[in-house]
Amino acid sequence: MSTNLRTIFFVSDSTGITVEKLGHSLLSQFPDINFQTVSLRYIDSKQKAENLRVEIEGAAKKTGRPPIIFSTLVEPKLREIVRTDVAVLLDLFEIFIGLLEVPLNQKATPTAGHAHYVAEPDKYMARMDAVNYALRYDDGLGVGESGYAQADVILLGVSRCGKTPVCLYLAMQYGIFAANYPLVDEDLQTTALPASLRAFKPKLFALTIEPLRLQKIRTRRQTGEEYAKIVQCRREVAQAETLFAENQLAMLDTSTISIEEIATQILMQLHLNR
Repeated sequence: MSTNLRTIFFVSDSTGITVEKLGHSLLSQFPDINFQTVSLRYIDSKQKAENLRVEIEGAAKKTGRPPIIFSTLVEPKLREIVRTDVAVLLDLFEIFIGLLEVPLNQKATPTAGHAHYVAEPDKYMARMDAVNYALRYDDGLGVGESGYAQADVILLGVSRCGKTPVCLYLAMQYGIFAANYPLVDEDLQTTALPASLRAFKPKLFALTIEPLRLQKIRTRRQTGEEYAKIVQCRREVAQAETLFAENQLAMLDTSTISIEEIATQILMQLHLNR
């Protein structure tokens, strides 16, 4: 039995988004340990909590090591059911709520799902509008329309460098109106910006990528295609970076960083406050 394999439970009475994000962030600080993660969402009743405890105790018996539980269960009674001597419980609500109650001079009102409740419908609808915009102006779509004037940012780069997922993340997470434009061979024959983008230069943000990484991504999608060959990838990246430099565009290498980090770098560098 591997001593560096640990079972992790992410437990929530709602979507589990909060506990998974924080839990993964903390676990990333231990790169030498192999984590087997289990996400259990909507644990919102006594029966579900009891079933979860049985599962946790079974995992402890099977592995011979105490599982680690990250929990955002709001209801104290459910937390106590899940708590067991054979596991380590990191109660993310219990840790912070007490610390907040003192300076705020108010007791918390435990309610499951508050973190993802649509408390501000206008902001929620703005995010949905941003998602629709990102889909409408994805991959150069709608380039002949006047929609680019509405964009907060227009991502520019070669095909498969990460433009679309970053646009969707900016839309869903921050309500940013993000379009993207793929540089094709015709665009790369010159260092001038494509004609449809010239009027929007202050909104442009360039993404680049290491050629070997680009080749791997393209090969997964279209094996054997000319555009997936390393020679083609190197040529496109070099030409694109020359274009970016000539036009003094802000640029970010997406090769080894997450979508979340790419998005926050764009927000910071373009001073987009949300």
